[in-house]
Amino acid sequence: RKKERKKERQKERKKARKKERKKKETNKQTKKKQLYNYGKKESMIKKYEGEEKKR
Repeated sequence: RKKERKKERQKERKKARKKERKKKETNKQTKKKQLYNYGKKESMIKKYEGEEKKR
């Protein structure tokens, strides 16, 4: 009985860890995407400013 409960708890902990890891991964991905999008915006602004100076 005690062993069964221990195994159950281990399974639960394993699931929780997996969930946390997945959460961290998605956070990393969203941060990368945000940085990428920010970089795109910056380059577009610079490009536009360059065109303005030419005129």
